[in-house]
Amino acid sequence: MDTQSEIKDKCDFIYNQIKTCLAYYITPILILPSIRCHQIKDIIANGTGTLIKLNEKFLLVTCYHVWDAFRQMRTIKPETSIVLFTGDCMALELSSIKPLSENKEKDLIIIDISQFVKNGQIGVKKFIIPEIWPYKRPMVGDVIFFLGYPGQLRQPEKSIINIAWYLDFIQNLSGNSITLRGKHDKYIEDYYDDSLPKLTDFGGCSGCPVFVCREDNFNKLELIGIMYEGHNEIFGEKVRDILITYSDFIDIDGLIN
Repeated sequence: MDTQSEIKDKCDFIYNQIKTCLAYYITPILILPSIRCHQIKDIIANGTGTLIKLNEKFLLVTCYHVWDAFRQMRTIKPETSIVLFTGDCMALELSSIKPLSENKEKDLIIIDISQFVKNGQIGVKKFIIPEIWPYKRPMVGDVIFFLGYPGQLRQPEKSIINIAWYLDFIQNLSGNSITLRGKHDKYIEDYYDDSLPKLTDFGGCSGCPVFVCREDNFNKLELIGIMYEGHNEIFGEKVRDILITYSDFIDIDGLIN
């Protein structure tokens, strides 16, 4: 049996081979003061969306709290818009789209964006097409990683939203989610600009996909969850938890069960 160090080396190798490809399956979700203001400098807040195809539906999956923040802002300022940045300077407004399914407790929301898809893509972005659905849940010892768009790495002056990457072992499991506590120092940096600051939180990554790299098959990646960030207090010290909701709460029709 491989040691944890050997397993991690294998995962790092595979991860470095595929991370550029994985970036095509995520999209920034931008909350803007209006559709007329679509520059990076205008962003009020951002999240990350996971693109997946299930049962012939092209779906955007993100966190409930991302979409709910937009809805709350819109009650105060009706011009507030929510858009996807799909590459090649393309911005897709979804402000009037009704969610297919949503669940506040699980912090999940599903948007059917099939009407905007051409030739299986939306802009330069592609959709995850799972071999089976859902994938089985990970186990202790498996390696998971995610990638998303943290708000701290927005560069308004360059019109860039940078991606952050994170990889870690699952050390314990409980309930219906995975919790990784206060481990921002372990995230893997892969920025367009080396001068960017170190992250202090993953705000903006909410809604990003979480993949598992299992011990028995390092060449196969499986989407097993959606990431968001929570807050906790341990021995009087405030920490930010990385929380992962299992993707098997989403059924083959794109509904949250």
